[in-house]
Amino acid sequence: MKQFHWQVRFGLALLALSALLYGITYAITGDLRSIETWFLQSLAFMPLEVLLVTVILSELLRITERRKLQGKMNVLIGVFFSEAGAQLLQLLLRFDPQAQKLQPDLQLAANWSDRDFANARAFLLTQDFHMDSQHGDLVTLRSLLLPEKRWILQLLESPTLAEFEGFTNLIWALVHLIEELAFRPDLQQLSLPDTQHLSSDIQRVYVPLIGAWLEYMKHLSHHYPYLYSLAIRTNPFNPHASVEIS
Repeated sequence: MKQFHWQVRFGLALLALSALLYGITYAITGDLRSIETWFLQSLAFMPLEVLLVTVILSELLRITERRKLQGKMNVLIGVFFSEAGAQLLQLLLRFDPQAQKLQPDLQLAANWSDRDFANARAFLLTQDFHMDSQHGDLVTLRSLLLPEKRWILQLLESPTLAEFEGFTNLIWALVHLIEELAFRPDLQQLSLPDTQHLSSDIQRVYVPLIGAWLEYMKHLSHHYPYLYSLAIRTNPFNPHASVEIS
């Protein structure tokens, strides 16, 4: 009950202040009927005022909380791409026989606007991806992912991640791919149905990974231009990208 004591005192203080102001008004005007009329009019509008204030405050609080969650989420995504995501994207590109088709529309530039990123996302939605598990190096892919499995699983423990279903689904798809690769003793001697199954698992990671990468690049372009500059110079979709500045 102690935690409500200050609210009670605050409420009583407001009531006392209201009574004082009504008393001052009556002392000045001496018109009790006008005061009663004004009081009833104000009372009639009170439910509407409460509704408007509640809706506005709730929306402002929701927006503020969403921004905080988005900030925390961007940190998680940044760690993900720094630790393994960027290298993973480079490896998965080798499993895409049509990867060259993506290059013209994913050429990051320092002057890219939100519209450019939106156009890139829209372009991805028009693509019909068909991954081929025999087109890349499954052994290298497994070597990259297996050591990272523990911390990738730890990402799923973050309460922030639960608020972003798209990235959560990407992490689960990635965990599944890691387990599929781990259980196969010889990735170079696979049956045709098995290669097709792995192709589907790779595609389940590849497509949302590109989308997450684009969103992260957009975030960097707004808030961390120096990191965005490095991302441009290491863009996996640019075959001519070079980290060295000439």
